[in-house]
Amino acid sequence: MSRSRGFTLIEVVVALAVIATALYAATGSVRAAARGSGHLELTTLAHWAALNQLHELKLGAATIETDQATIVEMYGNEFTVSAELQSEANEEPKRITVRVATKSAPNVPLYSLNATIQ
Repeated sequence: MSRSRGFTLIEVVVALAVIATALYAATGSVRAAARGSGHLELTTLAHWAALNQLHELKLGAATIETDQATIVEMYGNEFTVSAELQSEANEEPKRITVRVATKSAPNVPLYSLNATIQ
């Protein structure tokens, strides 16, 4: 009696289990990369919002108000942007810290920018 060559059912099930485990691990890596990409996008937009505020301060289009935050919308995301004077009012150059947070968590800075302006 001759035996046909091929895989047994157990071998096929084990191979499928190995493949399923590998695919599950790969999707976890893709999910982590997507989350990291979303955070990178938010941080980049927060950086742009901080730079915009800094340029407005340099141009005199904005003033530094104590405990005053501005709501800024960029690409569908809302941020709170605040500027704080770190030096004396008559000191030149002025040291400024611009902080950006999401509107949903205004007390948790997403990005902070330190600069000096004349």
